[in-house]
Amino acid sequence: PQVPPTPWLACNAAEDVELLRFLRARRGDLGAAWDMAKRHAEWRVREGVDSVLQKGGGPAASALGEVIFWAAEDRGGCPTLVLRPGRYNSAGAAAAELERFVVWQLERGRVLLGVGRGRQLCVLIDREEAMAAYWGNSPPPGSAASAAAAVAQALPTLRRVVNTVQDNYPEVLSSALVVPVNWMVSTAWSAAAALLDPSTSKKVRLLRGSTAQEVVQQLYSVFDPAVLPQHLGGYSPVYQAPRGVNIGPGVGGGRSLEQMQFERQQTLQQRALPPGAGWSAVQGQAPPPPPPSQQMPPPPPQQQQQQQQQ
Repeated sequence: PQVPPTPWLACNAAEDVELLRFLRARRGDLGAAWDMAKRHAEWRVREGVDSVLQKGGGPAASALGEVIFWAAEDRGGCPTLVLRPGRYNSAGAAAAELERFVVWQLERGRVLLGVGRGRQLCVLIDREEAMAAYWGNSPPPGSAASAAAAVAQALPTLRRVVNTVQDNYPEVLSSALVVPVNWMVSTAWSAAAALLDPSTSKKVRLLRGSTAQEVVQQLYSVFDPAVLPQHLGGYSPVYQAPRGVNIGPGVGGGRSLEQMQFERQQTLQQRALPPGAGWSAVQGQAPPPPPPSQQMPPPPPQQQQQQQQQ
């Protein structure tokens, strides 16, 4: 078939494993897969995706870096893209800026973490203001003030990210978790899920429970407690970045592709790995083993202070 004049296809920038994802997304239908790949190539030109890494995450990158960021791998080895929709309004970014930032983060994952080039990703929707209520704490600074506002922010953000992933990064989503979920989120998601591809909507899990402990135990089936932040029942004070690559929360908002590739090369050299080492070689040492599953981690610091005062 005729190749459209787009760098991603015309200049052989697309790797075979990436093209295979489009074929799998269309269940082996070669014609449908080619049409999907062409639409993606045209989208890359229209949105300036091939230059987005050189240009950075945009003027709102510093603020949005606390809303959408990469974090440590799940138990299956998939890098985690964390979304904190409750902080979106405080970031002061327009919808177009959010869209650009999402694409920038996905391309960073593609280039630096191998997402779509042999690895999948996990999306974690962290409704931290709702989790704070479970623990009996005040909402984190900058998060949504009310449950209704948080739900109104969470679902459009999730749908925007999932739509972008399913249309342009097919077969890279391992799972998407929404933590925690109440009846408002469940009801709203039932309507939103109808707009998604059925195979994609099946990968979305809504974690609910009557207590924080019930929600945390569900998270433990997906994540090692050692890499989860304390407000999600983990043992880390903050979210941890993916192993071996410094692109965690709030990190590197304005760095260029050349800077990030240089840092990756330094990581390889420090670990005495060959330049062509696979992505698994850059992950570094595994986190420490989790504590026995029956032991719950200590509550977040704010709740500990309240208990001490009592």
